[in-house]
Amino acid sequence: MTALKFDLPIKINGPASWRINLPCMPFVANFSLAATNFTACALNASLPPIICTECFEQYMDMKYQYDAAQHADKVFSLLNTTCTEVMFQDYLSSYVKEVFDSLEQKLWVNSKCDYCLRTDFRTRKVEFTNITYTFMRYLWDWRECIQNVSESGLMENKTTCVACVKPYETLYSYYWDNYVNPEADFCLDVKSTMNDTTNLWRSIFKCADPRPNRQSESISVIILSAIFVTITALFYAGSFIQGERKKRDLIKYSRLRTPQGPRSRLLSASLVADEDDDRFLEVPATSSQMPSR
Repeated sequence: MTALKFDLPIKINGPASWRINLPCMPFVANFSLAATNFTACALNASLPPIICTECFEQYMDMKYQYDAAQHADKVFSLLNTTCTEVMFQDYLSSYVKEVFDSLEQKLWVNSKCDYCLRTDFRTRKVEFTNITYTFMRYLWDWRECIQNVSESGLMENKTTCVACVKPYETLYSYYWDNYVNPEADFCLDVKSTMNDTTNLWRSIFKCADPRPNRQSESISVIILSAIFVTITALFYAGSFIQGERKKRDLIKYSRLRTPQGPRSRLLSASLVADEDDDRFLEVPATSSQMPSR
């Protein structure tokens, strides 16, 4: 089978004279460069995934160039159409929009970066959330302790566990308290970093993992025990009260007076009839009473 080969003298795009949207190309080129930089930063910060704290500058650049393309209504193509219309409306698919939506949704939004920091691409302002800032400060304290132990030449597992257990417990407890709080949440950076930090502490340094919230666990056990004892006591108390009530009812019925008047006669007649029936059933048949054959 012979492969087909096309030798075209020019690309399908053609020279500049054929490109009616050439005035709009700078917007596309600027966005393309910004999107490329953000993608490269995300890939380099993927092990572990920490794009929120590592790539926020590239993200703001990409968003700035995308916003510029959306507001390119003062630049026109050769057909006197605004560049905004050319890039977002004139064709069946807007690659600029598709690329931006995909990168923002798949990387930035899915990583929950808004839980770590807030960005303003117009003013280039970045503000970390309190949870993220505190977590990073505790993380730096722990890493600094590890670094000091390493530089002192005492980088043994037991030495590391003893020397740096306090900053690790502080970091771990802070993360755990926010992790179990339904009103708090982390971005993917914090979760990934804590996961790697825990693996480093356990698997590499061979240090024991502190149990978070020991006091809270003790309080929970005490509360559950108290609830169990209370339910048991209520059950037995209810059973005792029910038994006493039935006993009083039996005593009350045994002390009822014998009926008088017409009801007494009716009751007596009924008892007499019952006794006659009993006597009739109890009398055995004699030989004289047997019918002759």
